[in-house]
Amino acid sequence: MLFQDPLAQYPAYVTYAANNPYRQLVSTSTIANANNSLYRSGGCIAQIQNCYATGSRSICSGAQGYCNTNVLTTLRGNYDIYYVPSPNPDPYPPDITPYLTNSTIASAIGAQATWTVSDFTTYVRFTLTGDWMQNSSPDLEKVIDSGVRTVIYVGDADFLVNFWGIEAMVRI
Repeated sequence: MLFQDPLAQYPAYVTYAANNPYRQLVSTSTIANANNSLYRSGGCIAQIQNCYATGSRSICSGAQGYCNTNVLTTLRGNYDIYYVPSPNPDPYPPDITPYLTNSTIASAIGAQATWTVSDFTTYVRFTLTGDWMQNSSPDLEKVIDSGVRTVIYVGDADFLVNFWGIEAMVRI
């Protein structure tokens, strides 16, 4: 399960873009602009705080749109967001779509449905829920407080779920 706390994690995108173990992902001026978008009046942090305070789908969805456009997307550079040592698009693993859509292979493995990639419309509909900007760290706290042994796994090469953001989330 993925737990998130956007208020802790969005500032970490700025830190990771500038100081990850591999390379600075974008120019210093792009980092400065994203940092300004993060902290300015009415910026990303203020919008996340408003989302947390209201729980409104439209406010949270708006915060996601603003923060992703002005912070997250601008900082990713031209690298794979899940493995920054590789360029975007990452050439490995190769595209397996031809295998997944091959009727002979599907029949041989007993597939009962036709595989399709998620379309952009599905993504857009999900963003309208504002779910991405909800703080789920209290749910993680409940799991840990109930005595469930928990592992927080995060690597150093993942921009989207980077270690600085996850560490900030679990410290709060």
